[in-house]
Amino acid sequence: MMKKIYAYCIVLVINTGLVFSQWAYLDRPQLNDVCFAKGSNTAYAVGKVGLVLKSTNGGSSWTELPFPTRGNGDVELKKVVFPSPLTGYVLAFTNWNYIEIYKTTNGGNTWTKLQKEFHTGDYFALYMVSNDTGFIVCNTTYYSEEKGIYRT
Repeated sequence: MMKKIYAYCIVLVINTGLVFSQWAYLDRPQLNDVCFAKGSNTAYAVGKVGLVLKSTNGGSSWTELPFPTRGNGDVELKKVVFPSPLTGYVLAFTNWNYIEIYKTTNGGNTWTKLQKEFHTGDYFALYMVSNDTGFIVCNTTYYSEEKGIYRT
């Protein structure tokens, strides 16, 4: 009976080592969110000071993308959502407790700010139903359509 317990423990230790050995550290500090574009192997990650990263091989390697607020310590990218391979949204917080929303229609090569900054309290989620319709959940709920962001 003791031999079976020892054998089980050895198998468990070996198995645990194999499972954790599949994780590899990627040297990119202070990331806040990552998502895969719907229906693709392309991933996007966002973080502090306007950092946006893109992977086209399932996350094995990453490339930094240009972003309008890159290097600005007053803006932190909190959430990224890509409802399709080319169309994506980034939710950014400023140090002045404002939210900014940015949109790309070319896979992250260029970004456009959708609306003037709006003041909010706590942010909880960004969800896109389609390329042009989505929700931000925070102290108040906002609804977006093709032409911008509107309060419901």
